[in-house]
Amino acid sequence: MKRYLMFVALLGLGFGACKKEESVKPKEDTILIDGEEFGKEFVYRATSKILNIPKDSIYYNAATHTLNIDYLNFSMDMEKFATDLRTAKAENL
Repeated sequence: MKRYLMFVALLGLGFGACKKEESVKPKEDTILIDGEEFGKEFVYRATSKILNIPKDSIYYNAATHTLNIDYLNFSMDMEKFATDLRTAKAENL
């Protein structure tokens, strides 16, 4: 009985040691638009739904502060898009 109890205790310690530690999640990439921070993934997802285009064709150019759409050769100034993003955020898109 003592061996069985020792085995269970060691087994419990072994599994406890293998438990994955929860570390601090890295901060999501954000885009500052008209004084408000939006997550990149949110901006891509909202733009994709609003314009009805694939999400993977959208990318943000930090140098020009524009949102570009690959296959349309189109770029959009982010400051002019802030109102639409706020509306999408309020509607939880």
